[in-house]
Formats: sequence, structure tokens, C-alpha cells
Amino acid sequence: MLKKYFIWFFVMFSLAFQSLNAQDFAISTANQDQLYPDVAFDGTNFWTVWADKRSGTYQIYGARITPNGVLLDTNGILLASLPDTDYTMPSVAFGDSIGCIAFRIEGDTITSTHVLKNDGILRFNKNGYVIDSIPSFLYGYKLGNFDYFTRIGVPTVVYGKNHFFLFVNGVWQYSFEGGYDGNIYAVTDSIFGGGSFADTILFGISSPTIGNALAGIWNGERILGVWDKYWDYSVILGSFFEDSLYYDSTAYKDTFRINDMGSTYCGYSDKPRELAFSGSRYLLVSERGDWYNGVWYTILSDSGKPIDSLPTIIDTNGSFSQTWPTCTYSDGKFIAVWQDSTPANTNLYGAIIDTFGAIIDTGYINYSSIRKVHPSLATGAGKTLLVWADNRNGDFNIYGSFMFPDSIGAEESKLVGTDYNLSVSKNPFSKSTVITYSVGAVFHPQYVSLAIYDLTGRCVKTLVPASPIGGNESKPAGTYTTTLNANDLKSGIYFVRLTTGNTKLTRKLILMK
Repeated sequence: MLKKYFIWFFVMFSLAFQSLNAQDFAISTANQDQLYPDVAFDGTNFWTVWADKRSGTYQIYGARITPNGVLLDTNGILLASLPDTDYTMPSVAFGDSIGCIAFRIEGDTITSTHVLKNDGILRFNKNGYVIDSIPSFLYGYKLGNFDYFTRIGVPTVVYGKNHFFLFVNGVWQYSFEGGYDGNIYAVTDSIFGGGSFADTILFGISSPTIGNALAGIWNGERILGVWDKYWDYSVILGSFFEDSLYYDSTAYKDTFRINDMGSTYCGYSDKPRELAFSGSRYLLVSERGDWYNGVWYTILSDSGKPIDSLPTIIDTNGSFSQTWPTCTYSDGKFIAVWQDSTPANTNLYGAIIDTFGAIIDTGYINYSSIRKVHPSLATGAGKTLLVWADNRNGDFNIYGSFMFPDSIGAEESKLVGTDYNLSVSKNPFSKSTVITYSVGAVFHPQYVSLAIYDLTGRCVKTLVPASPIGGNESKPAGTYTTTLNANDLKSGIYFVRLTTGNTKLTRKLILMK
């Protein structure tokens, strides 16, 4: 009995602690707008970087936040600036001892050889000391009088084993026709100090698979990169890259197809997709694109191939668009967050997804009349930090909140589709509990699987069908109940997962004997 009450007290204390620490906190509230935050963990603290207009033009500022939520740099640290020039869209990553930040330079100033929009990059240490007083630049070029030019897109910086890598895509135009040219640059010591790194291309995505909106992540051995296929933006391609400094202009021949969304474009904002890695699987989350509502996600195996034939689309009904997705991996689960816009406002919406691709929870994050934009996620020291920009004080400022990998927001979670539901009558429970699930209305019976998994992802009990043979049962549309008898299970946390058609729903169970 004492053990049972101890477990109950521990669970209730944990829930109260989570609720207490899920509050917003200010990172930067300087005058004028602060936008486009990005966040990374440096091994000790979280670093948030953003574009800051407190001095009249956008400069890149940063600040450290401890895993306990203490803001170490209350006024921010100036990392990059140039008079009469806007630096925006920063991306940050950390190696063992230093950080690297890349950013876009806004403007349409043109000389005889450049510049339209270009990217800058510099290094700094974990205390905020800028190692490179002058950024190095990647230029956009022009030939003649606007007949041909290249605009450099939004950068993403990734750290591998020994080097930083810069993912960028350029937009070239010739006689009013455009295309995309994506490259991955190996960032070496030789390019810092104000020079150009145009000669350090590690990988060039060349015709006919010119890439747009690149994203990448290091898996401990190689970098997985993903991008749109040229002239077929509904197709997502991928390839792996080694942490080495050779140039390989034919590497695109080793690409593989990840997803094909048919007539639906795979994103249209400045940051349409992102990757997270669990140690064995990847989460790829992307905008659905064009005028379609929703974001989509897919789970990739260690080979980079999707484990399901079709991605899962999350459509928050009534919203105008879902953009700017970000994701991370924490405590055995993926977390994804994105902007959710209605005609009246923009808020943040999120989903918790297990490594099988099932949704554990979804919902708005601190839904309010305050406009929230540009979310970014990072995990470190057992904590997950979400940062964003919002206009609660008139100007856009940078705020943060620590998230927990078992629930989204404070309201009742929203499930995928109103015709599919999964609920537990008694939770926590000691001996048994009743599980209720609904099967959506279709033209033929749905094949349903209902099973219990432990924290390692091992199936410990199959409820539908109630036999050790098979894993699916044909069910017409309707609502069903079944009883979970836990006599043969130990106390702990489990998950019940409903799979029917392309819909997967998961709920956490707490067993206390």
C-alpha cells in the first residue's frame, strides 16, 4: 500500500512540476522588432539567436538560457552587424567548443559582380565572444543587366564530426524564368575572416534534381540532407554526405526519393521543413504547401527511407495555413511545432509523435490573441526549449518555454480527424481500465489494431483482436470498448496505440499496483 501511494504522489508531483515550469519567459524585449529566432544546445546551455532591430537595422543577437530556465544574458549579445544592412534568418549550431551562425543579408544592392541577397557566416565561443570579427560571405552573382542573376536563400548550418556545413539554395533567373540551385558548403578555418567560401562546395545538387529549401541533420556518422525536386516541388529527395572536404559534383546521382505528395507542393515559406533524429529514426516535418491546409510528417528509417508508404497530414480545421515547422527528439518521442494561421490570428500548434509515426498528443500551445511566429526547438540536458517571436508588447519580442514530451499545451488534445478517437476511462489505474475507440465512417470496414507498448516500444499486449494470432480485426464504423487487464504487467508507464487505415492514435497509460 505504501508503495502504491508513493507512486501516486510521484506522478501527481511530476504533473504539478510540469505545469509550473511550462510558463513563458522573456528572452529579449528590446525596442523595435526581434524576429526569426533559432535555438541550439551548446553542451551546457541553450543558445537562442535572432534578428534584432533595436538599433534601426536588423542585427544578429544571441542569449544563453540554462536548462533550469535562467536567462544569462538579459540584454542579449551582439554577434553580427553591418551599418545600413539587415541581417536576418539566423541559423545556429555548435561543435565541441565553438558555435557557428549563418544568416541572410537582405537587400538588392548590385555591383558589377554581385550582390543581390547573400549569406554570411561566423564563429563564436560558448561565452559569446565572436571569433570572426568580419563574417565570411556567400555572394549572389549577376551577369549583364539583370539577364542572369542568383539570389542566395535561407541558410541552415549543421555540425558534423569535425566541421560545420552550410545548407543553402540559390534562385537563378534568366529572361524572367527561374530555378533553384542547392549546395552544401564545408565550412573550414580557411574561409573565415571576411573571405568568400564559394570554392568550398562539398556537394552541388545539379540539374535535373536542382534542390530548393534544403534541410539537414548529423546522425553521428553522416549527414542526411533533404530538398525539393526541381520543377516537381511535390517530391522530396534525400542523400547522405560524409564529413569530409572533397568536392563531388555527381553526388546527386546517389539521391533517393522520400515522399511524393502528388499535386501538392511541399512548402512555400522561408523555412518549410526540418529534420530530427532519434538515434535510429528520423522525423521529417514539412509544410503541405500552396493553398492547402496542414503540415505533413513522415518517419524515416536509418537508411533515410520512409517506414510508411504515405506521409501523415495534420490539418487543423478552419486554419488558413500552417507554416514554419520545427522539430526535435526528446525522451523517446519526437516533438513538432509550427505556425497555425487563421484569418484573425497566428498561434503555435504542436504534435508529439512516437518513433512508429503515431501521434501521442496534438494541440495549440498557449492559445491566445497574441500573434506568435517563427518557432524553433532544441533539446539538451533532458530539456526541450521552444522559442518564438510574439507581439504581446506591441513590437515582436523573443520568448521561450520549456516543453514536456508527453503533452502539448494545457487544453484537451486535438486528435487527427473527428471520426477517430481513443480514450481511457481510468488513468492511472491499478488492475484494469476500459479503453474506448472510434472508427471513422468509410465505405468498407476498417482494419483495426489496438495494442499496448512499453517505454522501449515493445508490444506487450494485443487487445484487438483479443488473441495472440494476427494484429488486425475488421470493424465497421462505430465506437467500441475493450478492457485492459494488467494482472501480468508491472507498474510503470505504457502506451495504448490505435491503428486504423492511415490514422494512428496513442495515449499514455500509468499502471500503479
